[in-house]
Amino acid sequence: MCLLELSKIGLDWKGLKMRVVFLQDIPNVAEAGDIKTVKRGYAKNYLLPRNLAVVASAHELNRLEAIKKAAVVYRDKQSATMGELAQKIEGLRITIAQRAGPVGQLYGSVTVGMVASHLSSTLGTDIDRRSVSLGQAIRRTGEFEASIRLGTDISASFVVNVISEDSGNAADENTAVASEPMSDVEAVDQDNSDDIETVSEVAEPENSLDDGESEESTAVSEDEK
Repeated sequence: MCLLELSKIGLDWKGLKMRVVFLQDIPNVAEAGDIKTVKRGYAKNYLLPRNLAVVASAHELNRLEAIKKAAVVYRDKQSATMGELAQKIEGLRITIAQRAGPVGQLYGSVTVGMVASHLSSTLGTDIDRRSVSLGQAIRRTGEFEASIRLGTDISASFVVNVISEDSGNAADENTAVASEPMSDVEAVDQDNSDDIETVSEVAEPENSLDDGESEESTAVSEDEK
C-alpha cells in the first residue's frame, strides 16, 4: 500500500499512528473539529468506540465545517446543563461512613472515587471522579472541603462529612428501638394496669357506704344506752 493510500485512511507510513477528526471536546487533548495524529491504539480503543473522533478520511474532512458547527451547539447545551448541576452541588453536604479507630483515625482513606460515587447517588447522575478535587487527603473523621470542575468556567464547592461506621450503626439502632412497637407481654401488662385502676375507681363508693353504715350503727348504740 502506497503512502497516498495510507494517508487516505488516516494512517501514517508506519501504521502506528492515526489521523483523526475530533467530534467532541476532550479537555487537555483537543476540541471538536480539530484534526490530530494520535497513537493508533488510543484511537481504536478509546476515541473511535466512544464516538469522540473519526478517522480523518476525505469524506470527514469535507464535512469539517458541519462538525465544528455541531460542536458549538453541543457546547452551549452542555454548558447550560453543567451550570444547573453546579448550582445543585454548591454548598452540598454529603456524608460518608468509614471504619475508624477510637480517636477518629480511618482504616484507609476517603478517595475521590468514593466522593464521586456518593455525589452520583445523591444527584442521580454520573459524576466523573476526575472532575472531583479534595482540598487535602482525608484520613480521619470530620468535615472537609471539596470541589468539582464541570467545565472551563463552571465549578462548585461542597463539604464531605466523614463519620465512623460505628456511630452510624449506633444511630440506626437507637432509631430502630425508638420506633419498635410494644411486645404482646407489654401490651397485656398495660391492659392489666388499666383494669386495676378501673376496679379501684368502682370500689371507692363501696368504702363510702361502709363508713355510712358504721356511723349509723354507732348512733343506734348510743340511743339504746
